[in-house]
Amino acid sequence: MSKPISTTERRKSFERLVHEAEILIASHPKVYRCKVAGLALLGYLVLFGLVILLVGLLAGCIGLIIISHSAILFLLKSKLIIALPILIWVILKSLWVSLPAPVGYELKQKEFPALFADIEQLCAQLHTAKIHQVILTDEFNAAITQIPRLGVFGWHKNVLVLGLPLLLALSPEQARAALAHELGHLSGNHSRFNAWIYRVRKTWYQVASAFEQSGASFLGKFFNWYAPYFNAYSFALARANEYEADAISAKLTSAEALAQCLVAVSTYGNLLVKHYWEPFIDPGNHQDITLQSPYGGLAQFFYHPSVSDDAMRDSINRTYALTTNHDDTHPATKDRLAALQVSANIPALLGQNAAQVWFGQAYQKVLDDFDQEWMSRNALDLKEQAIYRQKLIQELAELQAKAASELSREQQLRIADLVTYVRGKSAGLELYKAYLEQYPDDLEVQCYTGQLKLQNRDASGIEHLLLAMQKFSLILAACEAAYHYYEELGNKAEALRWQERGEAQIDLESKAYAERSVVLSKDTLLPSDLSAAEQEDLCRQLRQIKGIKHVWICKKQLEIAPEEAPVNVLAYQGGWWFPNEAKLTKKIIDSVNFEITTFLVMKAGSSKAVAKQVIKAGTQLF
Repeated sequence: MSKPISTTERRKSFERLVHEAEILIASHPKVYRCKVAGLALLGYLVLFGLVILLVGLLAGCIGLIIISHSAILFLLKSKLIIALPILIWVILKSLWVSLPAPVGYELKQKEFPALFADIEQLCAQLHTAKIHQVILTDEFNAAITQIPRLGVFGWHKNVLVLGLPLLLALSPEQARAALAHELGHLSGNHSRFNAWIYRVRKTWYQVASAFEQSGASFLGKFFNWYAPYFNAYSFALARANEYEADAISAKLTSAEALAQCLVAVSTYGNLLVKHYWEPFIDPGNHQDITLQSPYGGLAQFFYHPSVSDDAMRDSINRTYALTTNHDDTHPATKDRLAALQVSANIPALLGQNAAQVWFGQAYQKVLDDFDQEWMSRNALDLKEQAIYRQKLIQELAELQAKAASELSREQQLRIADLVTYVRGKSAGLELYKAYLEQYPDDLEVQCYTGQLKLQNRDASGIEHLLLAMQKFSLILAACEAAYHYYEELGNKAEALRWQERGEAQIDLESKAYAERSVVLSKDTLLPSDLSAAEQEDLCRQLRQIKGIKHVWICKKQLEIAPEEAPVNVLAYQGGWWFPNEAKLTKKIIDSVNFEITTFLVMKAGSSKAVAKQVIKAGTQLF
């Protein structure tokens, strides 16, 4: 039995293949494109070849039935006559790639002529396919989505998706540069080839998923290997296409406009939630939220950002510290600006935003419509949060009125939690630090304190995370926090070290989940460590269920973190008057509150070998 591939080995294999592809696309682009096309066609060859083979087998089976009626019994008994049509259907269905259509506020040409004039002009310059629909969403983004009407056979509907917050943040020149970049993905034969490769990448993942669900494991194994391999090798093409779209945009607009757009997106992307949306939805806001204009206020925020130049520069520096990696086909902002030969500057104050120019007289109506839709989704929740916040403020006041010596450990932690909610993370952090001076064994608080400190660029947060990692369930969260901290600092070596620790933890958690997912007769079972009170409570609940005569309980011996997530195994003997295992097991599940994961087996049921082990190693409750 071969050793499973670790998450780190899988990532390194992916990165190695991407690196090889990047070298080939840079030195011999035609050879690379031919190889990618060949890999794409290999998947089709396997699938359509298999379909032809299966159809031939099915035709042969039908021919046998016609020639010899005795063959019907054999074909039905072997289930071949049933399996072949199902497998053919699974393959054909998997080729029908379906993408969810974008949902949003549809913009029509009659109402927004300025926007469509720019779209048509850029499409004509780039010789792109027609844009069939333009959707406005509440995302801080822009994208082109191609919806295949006939699956892998094409006939695509091209949808341009524009985010209203993005248009409010950009000047008309910057927004036009963003639009040119997105349309650049559809321009010329080269990008049409890229778009085809993009769809093929999605197809093979869908095929692998379809086979896995259908039980066709032999094909699932092939595509589980093939889809990631093809994805890795075509990754370089997707990355190159981003640089190509940037170059197209810079040529049609200007490198400065695109650079300003990229910097504005990166900068506000880091600041928008903290400096606009969080204050806006803060339950401490005493104004009636229903009288506010979320998107009108957002437009004003971009005109006069409530963010200091230092905060702006820090956001840019954080973005600039990020390097191009293999998590995303988009290059890092720093590398995109370098390719444009433009430096990063703090976004200039807007004179007029792109939405005003492109929407014209409909500008205010669009804002009003988005405000109304946002309120319909959020106003009730915000009112309930305000009521809830007042209750927490009252609880906090009552706790703080007590002398420090009267407060229990739980009450001290509750005060820190309440202050964090009511006054913010900075105020809460000081209380968590004071709490940990008394109770350093609280590893959850160690982890959270470490995360808060790293968010504030305080390196001492690492010490808290290292302490938290004594608990198995906190290791991955600690690794993720440390990884992002060092990645933002630009410290690749430390970021990689924490990434690999996190990947190792992912593998361990996968093994832990697997060993907790089943109980087999070969497993080692140990006496239960339930306390006398817990056993008594369990007995009380089980005795109320009619049909149970005797019960035994033990625990499964676990290799990974046995103390954090134990697994019990409960064997029961049903009375002769209630012999149905499935019904009685369901009755136990519905009636008993098990505090930890517990497997149920019946003494004379389908898992009687396990039940025998439980009776031998466990404790009889009654």
